[in-house]
Amino acid sequence: MTLLRLVLLCAGLSLLCVPAAQAASIGKLKEYRLPTSTDPHEVASASDGNVWFTVQGAFNEETFQTPGQVARVTPRGDITEFDICDFCIPNDVVQGPDGILYVSDNDGHLRRITTSGELLSSVPVGGEVFGDPLGGVAADATSIWFADPFNSRIGRYTVSSGEFTFYPAAAVDDLAVAADGTVWFTGSNEIGELDPNVGVVSTTALSGDGAGIAIAPNGTVWVTEIFADLIARLTPSTPGGPHQLAEFPTAVDATPLGIAAAPDGNVWFTQNLRGNIARIGQDGVITEASKPVDFSDPKRPDPVGITIGADGNPWYAESLVDKVATLRLR
Repeated sequence: MTLLRLVLLCAGLSLLCVPAAQAASIGKLKEYRLPTSTDPHEVASASDGNVWFTVQGAFNEETFQTPGQVARVTPRGDITEFDICDFCIPNDVVQGPDGILYVSDNDGHLRRITTSGELLSSVPVGGEVFGDPLGGVAADATSIWFADPFNSRIGRYTVSSGEFTFYPAAAVDDLAVAADGTVWFTGSNEIGELDPNVGVVSTTALSGDGAGIAIAPNGTVWVTEIFADLIARLTPSTPGGPHQLAEFPTAVDATPLGIAAAPDGNVWFTQNLRGNIARIGQDGVITEASKPVDFSDPKRPDPVGITIGADGNPWYAESLVDKVATLRLR
């Protein structure tokens, strides 16, 4: 993004824009290679103190199948892989209110596995377009929420009853649930707001396509705009909006993708093409955690999903190099 374009964007949208800072390294980077599989993607912190992540490339030497997998990494970096289906591709993962991990896949199922690695029966979602990919997943005190883009809807699976509720929502990709029960989601060039008692009650336009979404402890909603090299911060007002939106430029060609909010109020996000992660404060100041990696480097990592571990450190998946990484801040 040129300086002129940045000035025009800030002036035209009346937003506070703060350029990204390329500072000295933050913390100590540790990387752990997957034992047998490849292509880790989305990550989630669990109550067992470990981090779980989806794996999209695996091969079983005994069955000669390519099963869908999730993997568990301990704070010390020990990784265990688990098959969750014969042929499906796992997309996102979240721990539900029942303590079970729920995994969305490309076959229209929510796969289930316990933190000890016991595989449970899957939950088929169904729909007019059946067997198509489910996207992001999130959880609240009673339910699993999931994006069902091919059926143009958001789904809610109530864990105790096994019942589904669906809400029309176009092009939904990722979602997060706020403390007050509001579901916020990315849908093409907008942030959507869903009241479980009503349905979608507002949309807020973005400058680019929204990708990942996270909610900070103070209730602000944060979104990565992957192709616009922007991080958006939405400050909710009254239910139904309008809401205050600010967009902050990352480094040029950073392609921000995954995003996670830390308990201290900072928000961390992956920069897919720069091969690193960055931190943004509530004031919009962005600091890269390490120097970017040369795009032409064949060993360049491409960070995808990110979460905050029980240790307070960011954990993220590096798809191209088949590793999961953590930035040890203390």
